[in-house]
Amino acid sequence: MSLGNHHGLLLFDKGDELIDYRETVRLLPDIQTLIFEGGSHRFDHIDESLDAIQQYANRLSLVLGFGES
Repeated sequence: MSLGNHHGLLLFDKGDELIDYRETVRLLPDIQTLIFEGGSHRFDHIDESLDAIQQYANRLSLVLGFGES
């Protein structure tokens, strides 16, 4: 079952012992994802994700018209 056409940025650690990243990706195939080896449920790769988060936020602000003009 797909949940439809959504937009977002998902960040996963494969080592998360509570959330199975594969099931989430299966349910939300249209959402951009970054998946890291290892890690945990606390998401240990935030530092490595900051550039991707900033790029996503910049694209989102352009699409929605936020930010400086």
